[in-house]
Amino acid sequence: MKPAMLGLGLAAGAGAALALRARKASTPGWSAGNFPAGMGYVKFGTGVRSVLWIPDPSHAEPTTVYLRFMAKAIAPFVHAGYTVHLVGLRPHLPAAATVSDFADDYAKLIMDDFHGRVDLLVADSQGGVIGFALAARHPHLFGSFAAVAASHTLEPTAREATLESARLLSEGRRAEAADVMVQLQNPWLRTPWLRSLMASVMARVIIPAEYDRRDVLLAAQAVNDPEVADILPTIAVPVLLVCGDADHFVSAALYERTARLIPDSTLTVYSGKGHLGVLSDPRLAPDILSFAARPIA
Repeated sequence: MKPAMLGLGLAAGAGAALALRARKASTPGWSAGNFPAGMGYVKFGTGVRSVLWIPDPSHAEPTTVYLRFMAKAIAPFVHAGYTVHLVGLRPHLPAAATVSDFADDYAKLIMDDFHGRVDLLVADSQGGVIGFALAARHPHLFGSFAAVAASHTLEPTAREATLESARLLSEGRRAEAADVMVQLQNPWLRTPWLRSLMASVMARVIIPAEYDRRDVLLAAQAVNDPEVADILPTIAVPVLLVCGDADHFVSAALYERTARLIPDSTLTVYSGKGHLGVLSDPRLAPDILSFAARPIA
């Protein structure tokens, strides 16, 4: 899968190895490739029903650690008879790229490569921002939509850290980019050498060896555009929002505001869960599948 690395995904990925050890359920394997338009994908399962999963743009070039973590979250969908495609942004983004542009790229992908419709759309973290735009602009292309640990914006400190991390990545300063996110996620960590060690490990494990330095900053700027809030009231389909109330990136109040801005939304909050914890929570897949199976009025 091709470019676009954001700092937000680094922090999520930092705990992936620990989360993997904590969960023992069997996980599916995966295969990777690129669609004709250039959008990279990782495919899980061979079911007759389809899931298009839009990840945080930081994972457009996913590492093995990240994919092992996601395989745990995706396994219940595969076992329920779905094929899940985790699809990143197209490469070589235009200079003035917007979230609406990203949404239109995914819409064209569904039309060209998924026979015009997917059964379920899932988007996580800042990939949720793209999902909101897709739901507003192309609601006929999917059956149900679930946004996971996704708000229309981040808390100011998290937003600044994400943009700064992306800027550093665009300059090739991987360890420094990781250090910004380590500080955000672990404000209690005062020991310089330990913080540096954590950042070094994160940079090696989560950031791929090669990525497009130009795309990283363009993607970060697009998904952090404050005008994204204007999209939410135009969404005319039901949306499931799943979040945690211990998220370093988005407060419970901000998640609630996101839900209020969407005309037909269902907000599910996991107590004590952070950004990564929502994705690794065993309730996530059943909640989304239940939402997808609800009767349509």
